[in-house]
Amino acid sequence: MNRIVVTEVVERSLIKKMHTRERRSNYYFDLNDNALVQGDNLRFADLLSDIQKLCDAYCLDFAAIDVVKSDENKYYIIDVNPTPY
Repeated sequence: MNRIVVTEVVERSLIKKMHTRERRSNYYFDLNDNALVQGDNLRFADLLSDIQKLCDAYCLDFAAIDVVKSDENKYYIIDVNPTPY
């Protein structure tokens, strides 16, 4: 695994649904270069490190990983899926 796309979704309702989101942004990372491919937002550095460790530990070449952000701006991996849906 050498590339990651982080999709940030803002959803204010109690039950979160991708199709009812208020805002969606994609950030593209190339782990070989340890750099953000597009844009200049590096706030996902800790999350990327955790995702890379998870993928290495489970030998994942591809996965859709669900993450939530706490009110304290900490990220938590809550689900790993072998397909995007």
